[in-house]
Amino acid sequence: MLKIHLTDSNPKTSIKFNVRAGKEADLGGITGGDLGKIIGQKIDLTGDVNLTGSLGFMHLDDLDSDVSIITQEATKKGLKFKADQIMDGVTFSIADTIKFFKVDGDLQDVIISAADDIKKIYTKGDIIDSYILAGYNLDLGGMEGLSSGSIGKITAKGDFTGSYISAGVLPDAPDIQSVFPGVYPPYWGFGYTGDIGKVKFKTIDLNADEDFGLWAAGTIKPVKVKNLKITETVPELHFCVEGNLG
Repeated sequence: MLKIHLTDSNPKTSIKFNVRAGKEADLGGITGGDLGKIIGQKIDLTGDVNLTGSLGFMHLDDLDSDVSIITQEATKKGLKFKADQIMDGVTFSIADTIKFFKVDGDLQDVIISAADDIKKIYTKGDIIDSYILAGYNLDLGGMEGLSSGSIGKITAKGDFTGSYISAGVLPDAPDIQSVFPGVYPPYWGFGYTGDIGKVKFKTIDLNADEDFGLWAAGTIKPVKVKNLKITETVPELHFCVEGNLG
């Protein structure tokens, strides 16, 4: 299985895979410094991408279960990411802004963490049991990882259930201390900034027995669910819309 180690790379370094028609191939992982682009629309990623530098653009077919995408330095414009399917347990630990994130399948049991802003996330599927965190550096971890960060737009054409979206704070999720070791309440009130912009779901879980939803240091625009606009927490549904937490 192909694995790539980058030496003497820089933010303009580019990797492009050409696969014959009707064929697919696996990539076992990438290590090294900076990577400007990696393009392989018929490439499945089966191992981690762990960079001590930055990553500008990634366009692959599928990401296998439990794969991690890790960067430790910022790009000039932020990460742009596209894929067909992302399997359960995938983690994105991005040291700067996520500019664009698009997948055709579900986001299930996925962590998307950006140390700065998340501009746009789009999925044709569901968001299930996942975390989307702006202003959290997963590489630092614990409460030290928390900082300012805003979310511009999130769209899911499917359901939103058992998941947590936050900007400049951490969500009050029941299992957050096991998912992110070293975090502890209070999860907000540290003076960081972070707003959540346009968020739209086809449906939300109407039978939840634990809290899920959105938390922000600053404002949260009305959450659109079909033709409804939700502007505040709905306790009977355990759906949280908690803004201005500071």
